[in-house]
Amino acid sequence: MSKPSAWGIAVALTVANPLLHKPVSDVADWASATWGFVLYNRVALIAIPLACAIAVWPVVFKARAAWLRSRVLPVAILLALVSLAAQWWLLVANIELIHIPQFALVATVLLAGGVGPLAAYLAATAAGFVDEAYQHLVVYAGRADTYFDINDIVLDAIGAAWAIVLFGNTTPWGDRAAARHGGSRAASLWLTWPTAIGALLIAMAVAWWLDPPAFVPLLRPTAGGHAYRVLSTAEGLAIGALLLGLVRFVPASALAVMMCVAAGALSSACASAARTTEPASPPTAVSDATPFITTFWCGPPLAEFDDARAAEIAKAGFTIVGPPCEGDPDAAGYRRALDVAARHGLKLWVADSRFNERARTLPNWETAVSDAAAAYKDHPAFGGYFVTDEPSAEQYDDLAAIVARLREVDPRGQIYLNLLADYLPGGFGTGTYREYVERFITTVRPSILSYDYYPFLVTGDRPSFFSNLAIVRELAQKHSLPFMLILLAMPHGDYRDPTEAELSWQALHALAFGASGISYFAYWTPVNVVHADVFKFRHGLIEEGRPTVHYFEATRLNATVRAMVGQLRSFRSVSVTDAHGEIASPPPIGPISTLDGGAVTAGLFADDAGQRAVLLVNRDYRRAATIRLQVSPGEGQPQRFVAASGRWVDGDTTFLLAPGGGQLIRWPNRR
Repeated sequence: MSKPSAWGIAVALTVANPLLHKPVSDVADWASATWGFVLYNRVALIAIPLACAIAVWPVVFKARAAWLRSRVLPVAILLALVSLAAQWWLLVANIELIHIPQFALVATVLLAGGVGPLAAYLAATAAGFVDEAYQHLVVYAGRADTYFDINDIVLDAIGAAWAIVLFGNTTPWGDRAAARHGGSRAASLWLTWPTAIGALLIAMAVAWWLDPPAFVPLLRPTAGGHAYRVLSTAEGLAIGALLLGLVRFVPASALAVMMCVAAGALSSACASAARTTEPASPPTAVSDATPFITTFWCGPPLAEFDDARAAEIAKAGFTIVGPPCEGDPDAAGYRRALDVAARHGLKLWVADSRFNERARTLPNWETAVSDAAAAYKDHPAFGGYFVTDEPSAEQYDDLAAIVARLREVDPRGQIYLNLLADYLPGGFGTGTYREYVERFITTVRPSILSYDYYPFLVTGDRPSFFSNLAIVRELAQKHSLPFMLILLAMPHGDYRDPTEAELSWQALHALAFGASGISYFAYWTPVNVVHADVFKFRHGLIEEGRPTVHYFEATRLNATVRAMVGQLRSFRSVSVTDAHGEIASPPPIGPISTLDGGAVTAGLFADDAGQRAVLLVNRDYRRAATIRLQVSPGEGQPQRFVAASGRWVDGDTTFLLAPGGGQLIRWPNRR
C-alpha cells in the first residue's frame, strides 16, 4: 500500500467513525433492549476482545520469532494491563471497548502504508479527538447530560498503541517505515519521540492550569453503582505520554520514572483541585436524614425478582424497589426478595395485607400489624411499609390507626401512602384539593408526602401540573415533610407515550420545586391486573421481561437527577420563579434579577453557610432554549454543574437547555 493510499483510507475512517456513531449506537441500544443490559454488557466484554484477537492472530503468529527476540512481549503485557485498567475504571458500559479496534485500525492502515509508528500513533489518536468533538458538537449538541469525553480519547490512544506494539516493530511494515525514515522510525526530523513526549508534557502542564483534575470524589458511580473515573484533559494527556513511552519501548527504569513523575504531579494538585472544583465533603442527597428516593410502581413479580433483576434495577440508578402489581406476594416471598435486594445495595418497600388499607377489618388486626412489622423491620434491605394508593378522605381515620400502630412497633420505619392528583376531585372526599392534602398530613401523619400527576394526554397536556406541585410543595414545607412525585413513564388509557424530554421535564420540575424523590409508573408492565383490558398498559420500563427504550431513558435521567441532588446536600428549597410569571412569580430570585430567552422555571436553594444554587428547567419539552440571566448587582458569576462528569466549571450567564432539560448553577459563599 502506498503512503498516499494509506493516508486516504485513514482520512476516510476518520470521517466514517463519527458519521456512523449514531446508527451504530441505535443498534447497540436495540440489542441491549432485546437481550437485557446484563447479558448485552457481558457479551460485549467477551465478543470485542475475542474478535480483535482473531483478527490480529495471523499477523502476530507470523511475526512470533521477532516477538521472542525483542522486547515486544513484555511491553504487550504492560499494554494489556493498561487496557484492563481502562476497562475497569474508564468504562460505563463494555460496548465502549469498540474504541480500541476502531482506532487501532486507523494506525494499522498508516503503518501498512509505510508511515512511521510515531506518526501513525499520533494520527490515530487525533482521529479519536475528531470523533469525540463531532459527537459533542453535533450528535449530542444541546444535551445537558453529555460532555467532551476524555475517557473515550484515551481508549482511542490505547487502540493506536496496540497497533504500534503489534505491527510497528516486528512486521515488514515497521521495517519499511524504518527504512523510509532513516531507521529513526520518525516521520520527519522534527517529529521525533523526545519531541512528541516533550510536547505532550508541555500540553499537560497547560491543561493542568485550564482543566485541573477533580479528586473529590476520586471515582464516580454509574447508574448501577459501578465506580469509574472521569478523566480531565491533563490526566488524558498524562496517560497519552505514558502510552508513547510504552510504544517507544523505553527502558523499564525510564518508564517507571515517567510514571512516578506523573503520579507525583497528580497528587500535588489534589488539594487545590478539591478546593476549586468540588465541595469539601462527598455529595449524598438533599439531606442526610432523607436520602433522595428513586423508585417505581409495579416492581417485578416476587417470583421473578432474582439477582439478575436486582442488578438490572440497580444499574438503572434506582434505590428502592417498589412492590409488585401482580403475582402472589406473601411473607416468604418478600423475605427472599429482601435477601436479593440486600446483595445489590437496594431497599424494598413491602406491601402486606396485614397492614394495608383494609387491615382494621381483620380480627386482632393490631396483633397482625405487629407480627407483619416483626417479620420485616430488622432486615437490612427493608425500605418501608406500603399501605395504600390514592385514598379518599373518608379512609383517613382507618389509615391513621394503621400508621400509628406501625409507628408504635417500628418507630424508625418509613410508612408510604400515595395521594390522588388534583384532577380527580370525585375521590377527594373533601371540598378542595388543598384540604384533601392537609387533612391527610395532619390526620394520617405519613413519613413522606407522595402523589402521582400524569400530565401528558393523547389530546394535549393537563393544565394544573404546576399548581398541584405548588400546593404539595407548600404543605410539605409547612409540615416539614419530604415529598415525591410519580412520573408518567408509559402509555395507558388516555395517556400518550412520553418522550425522553417529557420524562426529564417531569423529574426536573419536581426537583426545582424541592422534591425529595421521584417514582416511575411503571417499571414492570402490568398484565394480569384489574382493568388491564381498559387501560391497555404497555411500554413500561420492562416489558415481557426485557428493557424497553424507557428503561434506558430512566437510567440516563436517574443519573442526571442523582448527580444534581448530590450537589444540594444540606440545601433547602427557598422559592420558585418563572421567567414569564405564568406558573410562579417572575424574577428577581436570589442572585438573579432577570431571565430571558424562553419559558424557564428556576428553583432557588440555599444552605446555612450562605451558598446559593439555582436549578433552571426548560418548560418547553419540544425545543431547546438559550437562557440568559442578569445577575443582581454585587453578585459574581455563577458556576455551572456538568451532571455527566460531576464537576463544577466556571460559567457565564448564558445557558443552553435541552428540551425539558435543566442546568444547575451555584454561587459560592458570599465573603
